[in-house]
Order: sequence, then structure tokens, then C-alpha cells
Amino acid sequence: MLSTNAGKRGNAIPPITEPGFTYTGTFNVTEDAEYRILRLLTSGTLTLDRSMNLDIFLVGGGGGGSAVQNGSGAGGGYTKTFKQSTDGWTDGLAPYVVSGIGEIVTIGAGGAASTGSGGGTGGFTQFRDATYRANGGTGALHTTGGPAGNGGSGGGQLNNSGGSDGSDGLPFTGNVRGIGQGHTTRAFGELTGQLYAGGGGGASNNAANAPGEGGAGGGGRGGVTTSQGTAGQANTGGGAGGGSSGTPVAGGSGIVLVRWRKSA
Repeated sequence: MLSTNAGKRGNAIPPITEPGFTYTGTFNVTEDAEYRILRLLTSGTLTLDRSMNLDIFLVGGGGGGSAVQNGSGAGGGYTKTFKQSTDGWTDGLAPYVVSGIGEIVTIGAGGAASTGSGGGTGGFTQFRDATYRANGGTGALHTTGGPAGNGGSGGGQLNNSGGSDGSDGLPFTGNVRGIGQGHTTRAFGELTGQLYAGGGGGASNNAANAPGEGGAGGGGRGGVTTSQGTAGQANTGGGAGGGSSGTPVAGGSGIVLVRWRKSA
């Protein structure tokens, strides 16, 4: 994580450095023309060797599916963006991180697949403390064709797709679709950012009807007759698809993206 630009003898140029870091969980590193980006995939502690402001993007865990046949889809995890610039959707200013001080990161688990009253709510994702937190999406109720889950993007009802990019899921009848957060779920709230937190699709109510597709950004597809739905995609906060086999599936785990401007 260290690059050096050596100057000529007698005319030294100060080295250009990127901040070093350690993270005790699982992560990967990507970059674009402007930023270096850490994708924090499991809970852990992040420590930098330089004090600086960090842009962060958080996705809560997606809601879990219920076991009922002809079930509706679960909601994707809610998203939050904190950054220095005010372009795009932001929830607040980026946190200032002090060199050598470990920042505790919690990655929300996907909501549990449930045979009870409904799918489980996804766990919250957090950086440092509750100031920087994104809640998990809710599961669909354990009712045939019943209300879908709410979240970053809403779940779809029978035969209908889950929402994406903050939208509601599609309804079958009445106002029982899952409700989305109403603004983008793209990384850092930017038009070019990757989509997260897709809602789960509703199950098919008979073999002649196709099930609802999962919303873009990790939402699971609904099941068909005796086949189960698909789980929300890991590290997207995707909501689980509605079940048709009586076997529920879980929501997708959340994620934290951390970035800083590259020095060179």
C-alpha cells in the first residue's frame, strides 16, 4: 500500500504515499481513476496509519424468506452514505479516522429463513457506532400472497419482481408490496456506483406463471410450485425470494465500502 516517487539527487521530491491499513476481517481492494476502495466483507477492526476522512457506504443485511407456499419476497437491506462531497445522495459527512485507532466494523447478517410467522429481519451494518449504521431489510410475512418485506428496495408479491435502486417491489393485489427506501442504493449514492440491496421476488402461485425476479443488486428469485426461492446474494444486502416449496431461504449479508482519494 506504499508507493514512492524518488527525486533526483540534490532535488528530492517528497514521497507520495497511500495510507497503510490493517483489517482483521475478510476484505478486498479495488480502485478506479480517483479512489482506492476497501470492500469489507466480514466484521472486524480497521486501523489506518494516517489520520484522514474516509467516505463510507453501508448496506444492511437483506430480509429472510418465510416457509409458506406462494410467499412474497423479502426487502433488501437499507443503505447509508457518508462522504465529503455533496453530489449524489448522502446521509451525512464522512467520519474522521485517527491514525492507529481501530474502528470496529459490523457486517449485518442476512435475515434468517424462518418457518415461523415470517422471514427474519437482516442485521444492521455499522462503522464505529450507531451514527454510521444501516439497518437490515424485513422478511415477508408467513401468509400466502401476503405483504412483502420492506427495505432498501422492497420485496415483490406473488409472481412479481422485487424492487431495485430504492424502489418498491411490484404488487399482486392491493397495497402489500414491499416498500423501498425511496432513493438510490448505488454505492456512495452515485449514478455510476454498483447496485446493492435488491428486493426479493415473489413466488409463482401456479406452474403456468413465472416467479418474480429478484431486484438488481442481489435480490433472490421467487420459487415455483414445489421449488424453493433463491437466497439473497452475500455481501449485497439482497432480500430473499419468496418460497413455494415450504423451504425458506436467507437474506444476503451486508457490506461496508471505505474509500479515499489516491495520492497519485
